[in-house]
Amino acid sequence: MSPIPKLPTPITIPPTTSYTHPTPPLTPLTPHPLTATPAPPAHLLSTPYTAKLGSGAWSTVYSLTPHLAVKTPSNPSALPILHAEAEILSHLTAALTTSSPPCVARIHYYDPKTAHLYLDLLAAGTLESLARAPNIKTKTQRGEPVVGFAQWLFLAERLVAAVAAVHAAGVVHGDIKWGNVLLRAYTPGADGDGDDDEVWDAYCRENPGAVLFEPVLCDFSSAQRGGEVVGEGVSAVTTGFAAPEVLRGFLGGGKAPLEVGADVYSVGMTLLAAALGSEVYEGVRHCFIAGEGCFVFGRSFFFFFSFLLWVYGHAACGFGLGSRFVGWVGIEGYA
Repeated sequence: MSPIPKLPTPITIPPTTSYTHPTPPLTPLTPHPLTATPAPPAHLLSTPYTAKLGSGAWSTVYSLTPHLAVKTPSNPSALPILHAEAEILSHLTAALTTSSPPCVARIHYYDPKTAHLYLDLLAAGTLESLARAPNIKTKTQRGEPVVGFAQWLFLAERLVAAVAAVHAAGVVHGDIKWGNVLLRAYTPGADGDGDDDEVWDAYCRENPGAVLFEPVLCDFSSAQRGGEVVGEGVSAVTTGFAAPEVLRGFLGGGKAPLEVGADVYSVGMTLLAAALGSEVYEGVRHCFIAGEGCFVFGRSFFFFFSFLLWVYGHAACGFGLGSRFVGWVGIEGYA
């Protein structure tokens, strides 16, 4: 067995007095026209928000209709954050019209007075809820991803393609994690005549009753357009999935623009979490962390998943997922 790679010197976190949390100012939002996104109709404005789906640092999401959810600010400081998200989602909804079915949770209406976003509702839940489900883990054979090998490969292929499409539209997501990946049941034959679809259509035919879920990206509250710094920069990060440079920028005040590579790193961590059934940093039996995001797993686990990530990073999408991720974990000769 090869020796464990030598870890770099741990980073020094600056004292709290040297940086401030990038909290938006507590001022009313000045509405700006979002020409691609209409205002909500009157019957939606009068519909009570009762079925809560989830909440985050800036917002709370409710189920409004069987196909529509509404995202509301949690406090006045969230108004600029959600307005910026509405602008980005309006851009993506218009730019990704050729993606059928869509790879992002689209925005349908926006109320600039309240910063309420009316978005696609997908009832299948998130990748996190799927991977953590007890019945999923008990059905999975030892040595396979907890969501099943075919499902994991399908998710990897589609998630890489979704992130590549978002990047091609000029947007960096900034907070990709398994809780921000919604699921939609795959319908064989619905995506066109591509070779990849033929493979999965054949799988569904050969496995009657098998349901594949494809990923849909949501929560663009931390997103930026390529090279831009919106407001105070990075508004929130999820440490278990964020790239080291994003964490450094956040600790330094959040003023650094997001780069495409940060999303690539987060995709790798998301796929690992979907395979493990837990966040990568969640327990010491899976990994330990030291330095700038360098982590160590069992050797067989490393090579197995790094190979798969390399295949999808280079062959399926071409934005270097494998080479970047393998570089972080310290395996030589695969990138």
